[in-house]
Amino acid sequence: IDAAGGRNIADDLGVDTSEPINIEALIAAAPDVIVLPAAGLASVGGVDGLLAIPGYAEMPAGQNRRIIAYDDQYLLGNGPRAPALLEEFVADFHETAIDAESTDEESS
Repeated sequence: IDAAGGRNIADDLGVDTSEPINIEALIAAAPDVIVLPAAGLASVGGVDGLLAIPGYAEMPAGQNRRIIAYDDQYLLGNGPRAPALLEEFVADFHETAIDAESTDEESS
């Protein structure tokens, strides 16, 4: 996230490992992008299912549908594919930002 020029809200919330974060804390952190493992996103019914969970549609990321998901092992594996993931993530992060800006401009 840092490499893409973003701010990791887990750092802001003091999360050091994989700890649960309550929805109120996420709403207050107001993420512009949500990054998830693909299986997690699929388990809630995709982007539409995620946004149907109370709170997610209230965040800027939800309002702009800025959700990025990758295969679980690719995202969390920290193996030899990590450099490729980083390159792909930086591109996706900025593409998602451009898409959201275009949507904002179109709705103005």
